[in-house]
Amino acid sequence: MAGNINPEEAIGAIVTIFTNELGAALDVVDAAYADTITLEDIKDYYEQFSIEYDAYPAVVLVCDESVKPDPVRKYDIWHHAIKIYVLMVSRIEGNESLKPQEELTRRLARTMEAMVAVLEGTNGKHLTVSSVNKADYVFVNEVSRPVLDLEEEPEDFLANFSVMDIEVRIS
Repeated sequence: MAGNINPEEAIGAIVTIFTNELGAALDVVDAAYADTITLEDIKDYYEQFSIEYDAYPAVVLVCDESVKPDPVRKYDIWHHAIKIYVLMVSRIEGNESLKPQEELTRRLARTMEAMVAVLEGTNGKHLTVSSVNKADYVFVNEVSRPVLDLEEEPEDFLANFSVMDIEVRIS
C-alpha cells in the first residue's frame, strides 16, 4: 500500500519547510509593504494545544483527518488534512499610525501571506516526510483571519489567531 499512515511525519515535513524557508518569505512580505510593521519569525511549533506557549508568534499544527488509500487501487495515496493555527500577541503600545489591534491583525495577515507563499512554493518539490515517503502535493485549502472578540479589555497585551487548512498527499 502506498503512502504513509503517520500524520506526524506530514506535520514534521511542514515544520521543516517553514523552519527553512519562512524567514525569507517574511522578509519579502515586509519589503513589499515597506511600512512601520515588522514581521517576526515564528518562535516555536507545537503539535497540540496548550494553555501557555513559551514564546509568540507560535504555530500549532493539528491533523484533523487522515484518509487511507483504497486497497483495490494500487497507486492510491494517503491524504492528511492539517490545520495550522498561528497565534500572536502584542503589547498595547502599537505604533504611531495604527491602533494596537489593527497592527496585530495586519502582522497576522502578512504572516499568513508569507506562509501561503512558502506552501504554494512546495508544489513541484518533494517534502521529505520519512526516509522512503515523499509528500507529492501540499494544497492550501482555506485561510481565515478571525479577530478575537475579547470580553474584557486587556491591561497590557492583545491576542489574535488565524487558521489555515491544508492537505498533504503522501505517496
